Amino acid sequence: MSTIHTWSRRVALLAGIAGVALALPAAAQTASNAYGTASNAYGAAPTGYGTTANMASWSAIPTTGLYIAGNVGPNWLMGYELHPQTSLGTRLSNNGYSVSSGKANFNIGMAGGLALGWGFGNGLRAELEGSYRGNNFKTISGFNAYHNGTFIGSGSTANAATNPSGTQQTPAVMVNALYDIHIAEAPWIIPYVGAGIGVGFTSIARNNVGYVTNGGNAILGLDGNSSSTMFAYQAMLGAAFPIESVPGLYATAEGRYFGTQRPKYDSSLVANNVTLASGSIKGFNNNASLLFGLRYAFNAPVPAIIPVAAVAAAAKTYLVFFDWNKHNLTERARQIIAEAAQSAKTTGTTRIEVAGHTDNTGTAAYNQRLSMLRAETVAAELVRRGVPRSEIGVTGYGFSRPLVATGPGVREPQNRRAEIILK
Repeated sequence: MSTIHTWSRRVALLAGIAGVALALPAAAQTASNAYGTASNAYGAAPTGYGTTANMASWSAIPTTGLYIAGNVGPNWLMGYELHPQTSLGTRLSNNGYSVSSGKANFNIGMAGGLALGWGFGNGLRAELEGSYRGNNFKTISGFNAYHNGTFIGSGSTANAATNPSGTQQTPAVMVNALYDIHIAEAPWIIPYVGAGIGVGFTSIARNNVGYVTNGGNAILGLDGNSSSTMFAYQAMLGAAFPIESVPGLYATAEGRYFGTQRPKYDSSLVANNVTLASGSIKGFNNNASLLFGLRYAFNAPVPAIIPVAAVAAAAKTYLVFFDWNKHNLTERARQIIAEAAQSAKTTGTTRIEVAGHTDNTGTAAYNQRLSMLRAETVAAELVRRGVPRSEIGVTGYGFSRPLVATGPGVREPQNRRAEIILK
């Protein structure tokens, strides 16, 4: 029953983490849509737009496409009880021996891994990871041993137990799902959460680990190179730090929990070099790691200066904004166009360029047409305001010239615009 409860808690923990990771993108999209609705009500450029230019940071765009990652750091394997299985207990009893459960403790070890992943452009990432953890045995205690009713020793008194030489190690292959949390006010840090499942290969390597002795004549030990293949699971919480000078490169730091089903190890009783009984011992495998590493995204955009408006002294720019997937004019947009038309008449403007733009949702062909419709709608309103059509040039750029750099599928309100440039 306790085993069922333990697994119920572990499954609930992983389900909760996965639920949070899957819910975060939806929440972020809802917030983005709400912001877009509020922004569209204005129709005019925010303060400062039309006179300056912005530097687009590659790290502001969620990871899209292929990436690789690696990390390494200290690993703490939690001490656990060792339980002789029924078959071993029966065979020991047949030879006049009885042994109670014991406990193994471990030194701090090392953990590390390499991953090949894919970013979906909305904060979600998936990856295939190979990892390794290894910890040397520190002490083995307990295992009060009796032979024909006479106490013969315990793990705490056996030299092989106080100075064990084995290593518990677990290579694993994992499939992970992660979610990056981009914070506009702190672009230098990108927190992330994740969880994974896979297969672990737990074993005791190098020398045997003995834990019961009888004057050197009887030793019950965990056999070297004993291994188990088990279901593995993990959860991670960390942060990535963009290295702005190298587009796509992040330094990472994370805390990670890793566990498997209970490993089973071969065990045997040897007296006077004769094996009297053999069977298995069950342990546990719960790990906490602190990992540091690097992650590199192959298709990170190169930072570029994004022109917000023309800076030439002879040019003046007006910005008109549109609702998502629309090309009709809001009342505020008509006011902006009226101001542009009036300025063209009073300043002696000889040429007006109208450039239409879209956000990064939908196909390139669809957005190219939508950007032209927006430019043509603005041009028609200028003509209605008294500007000769022969003085107006119309161009559509689709989503190729964003005002705010985003990943694919992002409804960025400031990219849904038309620029009126008086020359």
